[in-house]
Amino acid sequence: MQTAQTLPFLLFSIPAGVWADRMPRASLMSRAELLRVASLLVITALVTLGGLNLFLLAVLGFIGACGTVAFSVAAPALVPALAKPNALPVANGRIELARTIAFAAGPALGGALVGWIGGSLAFAVAALLSASAVILLAGISEPPALSCSPRHPLIELREGAAFVLHHPLLRPIFATQFIFNTALFAIQAIYVPYAIHTLWLSATGVGMTLAAFGVGMIVGAAFAARARGGRVPGPGRRHLALAGGSP
Repeated sequence: MQTAQTLPFLLFSIPAGVWADRMPRASLMSRAELLRVASLLVITALVTLGGLNLFLLAVLGFIGACGTVAFSVAAPALVPALAKPNALPVANGRIELARTIAFAAGPALGGALVGWIGGSLAFAVAALLSASAVILLAGISEPPALSCSPRHPLIELREGAAFVLHHPLLRPIFATQFIFNTALFAIQAIYVPYAIHTLWLSATGVGMTLAAFGVGMIVGAAFAARARGGRVPGPGRRHLALAGGSP
């Protein structure tokens, strides 16, 4: 299951970035969210009819994760089109705050929901939330992108990879993300079966323990500035501000 839900990030993150440069980002996000809605609704129907098995769950999880990849890539690219340059730090900060709160509260609420109403209805609620996101995305008025002649995707990929790998700040971020994500998914693949079959935790208990991941993100963000004395040395301050971070 972890492989099925992680593979789209490996296969489609870069193509999704290419698509986000060639079509309206809000439209791409809406289609990605619709893909997740479809996946969740099919899972709900199969659970209700008793026809869900591990293979189908993995396939539908893969499809839903494809939507997650496209949404995650297009969303940051849409922010500069909606916010003025001097408002980018605030806009990105609010988005990251919302994401962090979701990481903290989502697993706990999801586990409690499964324990309260069961898996089938919990998937239906998730589909309803994704459908609500589609409706909200329809209300976003995205400014038209600057017209430019499209180049071959391989040229853009080569330039993007060279930029990341040679940038003094992005290169360590790239390496850290690779190590962190590898460890995170390995831990999740091991932890959930262990928590259920060895620790005898309920779905609510598993959700509460996974919520500690989001709480740790909030605490880390709160103390990051203090750990560095509230300052980012050297060129980091300028690059962080351009990237939408807050020194």
